[in-house]
Amino acid sequence: MRILFLDFDGVLNSRSCDFSAASGRPYLNPKMGQRLQQLCSETAARLVVVSTWRVYLPFEQLQARLVECGVTAEVIGCTPDLLADSEVSTIYLVGPYLRGKEVDWWLQHNGEDVSSYAILDDVDDYGPRHKDRLILTDYAFGLQDSDVALARQKLLVDHA
Repeated sequence: MRILFLDFDGVLNSRSCDFSAASGRPYLNPKMGQRLQQLCSETAARLVVVSTWRVYLPFEQLQARLVECGVTAEVIGCTPDLLADSEVSTIYLVGPYLRGKEVDWWLQHNGEDVSSYAILDDVDDYGPRHKDRLILTDYAFGLQDSDVALARQKLLVDHA
């Protein structure tokens, strides 16, 4: 199984379009959604949300927001919020690279069938363990074709 860990802000939107005045809620760009959906279709990747949106929106709303911007790939879960989960945080919350530790936790508890993974995020908070899996997008532009090409390459190489 291929997993794509997904941040929203700076990946599915950008600095110029991160908030919709019409709806009063954060905006996800359909063009970036199409790019993500194409990547998932080509690689059979399943999505795991790492975005802070997972803290504020129920899982069903996260899925609905992705569908609204054209992403119909399977969303199989979210990484834990180590800052809020005291049971998990006592084990993992030591030092920097919080998002990397959240990915570590998810892989340790769900990753037995994972053959490869990639991470799409505009912030590098993953540490050296995940540096070869991270595709660092630019918040000014969001998910670009070049980011998709890098993610495709990482997902199609099996070595989780």
